[in-house]
Amino acid sequence: MEDAVAGLSAAEPATTVPPAPDARERPPGVREAARRSLDLAPASSGRIRRASIYFGLLTLALAGPAAILLLDMARHLGSLDDAIVLAAGGFGFGDPGQVDPAALGMLRLCMFGAVVGLFAVSIEAQIVAATILGGVASGRPISVRGALRVSRIVFWQVVGASILVGLLRLVVDVITTAFLNPDSFGSVQIAQVWQWTVETVVTAPFAFFIAGIVIGGVGAIESLRRSTRIAGARWRLALLVAATGVAGAFIQDFALGAGLDQLARVGTTAGLGLNGPAHVAVITVLVVLVAIVAIGSLVVTVAALIVAPQVVVFLGMTGHSSGLDRATTATGGYRWTSPTRMVTWQMIVLIVFGVLVALVGLISI
Repeated sequence: MEDAVAGLSAAEPATTVPPAPDARERPPGVREAARRSLDLAPASSGRIRRASIYFGLLTLALAGPAAILLLDMARHLGSLDDAIVLAAGGFGFGDPGQVDPAALGMLRLCMFGAVVGLFAVSIEAQIVAATILGGVASGRPISVRGALRVSRIVFWQVVGASILVGLLRLVVDVITTAFLNPDSFGSVQIAQVWQWTVETVVTAPFAFFIAGIVIGGVGAIESLRRSTRIAGARWRLALLVAATGVAGAFIQDFALGAGLDQLARVGTTAGLGLNGPAHVAVITVLVVLVAIVAIGSLVVTVAALIVAPQVVVFLGMTGHSSGLDRATTATGGYRWTSPTRMVTWQMIVLIVFGVLVALVGLISI
């Protein structure tokens, strides 16, 4: 795995970057912040593309074993839907007696490990995207390995702040749904729009916590406090950043659903499937694995689109980027005596665990 991504931290071609922000300059307006966010995309495209390769391969290593085991069980049952429902613990479809209990247990265990790993990947993707964009925006480009170095330092701080904001978002969603009480397809759509609107307004004060941790160099609680101060000073910018995050999550879900639907249509047209000859089933599995890589590579791309306004506004409002020093120098008590590992030992353990569990499950089916 590390050999495949070792070249990602090699020398990168020079790019035209926006000028470093000045802490004394006038904070950007909404239009200017949106324009700067869009300007970050072409300036950071090379590094984001390299990061997307890394995350695509890492996603494959984590989710691939579970996907292979799930598809093999689907071939055994004759239905992918039945395999998914059984793996999720439901018995609305399929007969659990058709599957060896050991195989079903291995599938659930393998999927659990994959979910844990993919959660960590989603957090790290946001950190890496914020670090790369922050480096470009401040005129100090940072490599993928340097961004991963920052991620290893601030990972749990971002997790803690994300959980706090996520709990707030969950409470808002529950209250909004209970208040609107949608009972039809049309009312569900309207309720969803109201839910997104309320969620944007309520979470706007905490919209800058990732930039505060990654770029500002502060802890989780302090980043939330500073975020509220920034939001209070420029509430329109806070709404812009919060709305981008909500819209980005919706676009990501929509794009994922549409992509999987198109993949299923193409596979059906091409005669792919799990119930045919063995060679057709093998080709189908390979196509699914390629799709997993593509989905994983999109994680950091979407994360970059979501955090770009946050990075621009944070730098424009504060002018502080000392947190990025951790990408290249020993600061805050951290001393880098060896190159940062592209894949952590914890992630390697998860990957090996998934492979071994999947092998046991395949033998049991």
